[in-house]
Amino acid sequence: MIFIFFLLNALPGDPVTAMAGPRATPEMRKAIEEKFHLNEPVPIQLVYFIKNVFQGDLGRSIWDGRPVLELIGNALPNTAILALSSLFLAIIIGIPLGAVSAIHHNTFTDFLIMGLSFLVVSIPDFVSALLLLLFLSVTLNLFPVSGLGSGILDQIHHLILPAAALSLPWIGYVARVVRGTMLDVLSTPYIKMEKSFGLPLIFIWGKYALRNAISPAIATLGVMMGKLLGGAVLIEIIFTRPGLGRLVAESVATRNIPVIQGTVLVTATLFILSNLVADISYMFVDPRIRYER
Repeated sequence: MIFIFFLLNALPGDPVTAMAGPRATPEMRKAIEEKFHLNEPVPIQLVYFIKNVFQGDLGRSIWDGRPVLELIGNALPNTAILALSSLFLAIIIGIPLGAVSAIHHNTFTDFLIMGLSFLVVSIPDFVSALLLLLFLSVTLNLFPVSGLGSGILDQIHHLILPAAALSLPWIGYVARVVRGTMLDVLSTPYIKMEKSFGLPLIFIWGKYALRNAISPAIATLGVMMGKLLGGAVLIEIIFTRPGLGRLVAESVATRNIPVIQGTVLVTATLFILSNLVADISYMFVDPRIRYER
């Protein structure tokens, strides 16, 4: 909270002029300064900011006077749906690709999957979004260009392309992590013992190898969720989706500092909570951690 406060206060420009306009009278400027405590020293402004945050008050928009929490509450569900959909795609596609690549180690399949994973990891998500938009929406007209859609099916149709663009780099990342850990698991003595017992390879790969190989991938889920929330900013702008990304972009353009402070603070909190959930989920995947605790 302290970092966000001082960072935004260091931005160039006068927030009072941005709120009141260049033709504001001295009386109008004084009223705005008193309302937002801008006439107080910066440390006192920080105290007011932290006090209001702990009381659940993130302030009001300087343009329409609406509570910042209300603006964030309207935008957050759309961003959360986009980020969770991208996370879901990264998991259900990345984990099987990494497992297949490890099982077929040093074969054409392995080289193909790893080559594609390096490719998608190297391309920024906003570049992927523009390419997918140009090819699948503009050229082939398979997906809508922008918006949220009206009904459930229409909303899913509008969601597919942004979620795919946002998840592509993480699909490659998850595949690489799972491949590396699964190769280590497949070389362990207990896997070799299971093979000597004559158990089906599908059973060994699925029940023993893959389950132990997934644990390091789960360690990245918290970071992934935070990165996806951040990456959704550009994706929402490109696909004209109302969410936290567009809210921040519009607030930066209009120097709406209370909205910027509140949005960044909520996003940082979600990042911390997602990492906490990822840490807790270890216990459900790796029994060794559960027994130690």
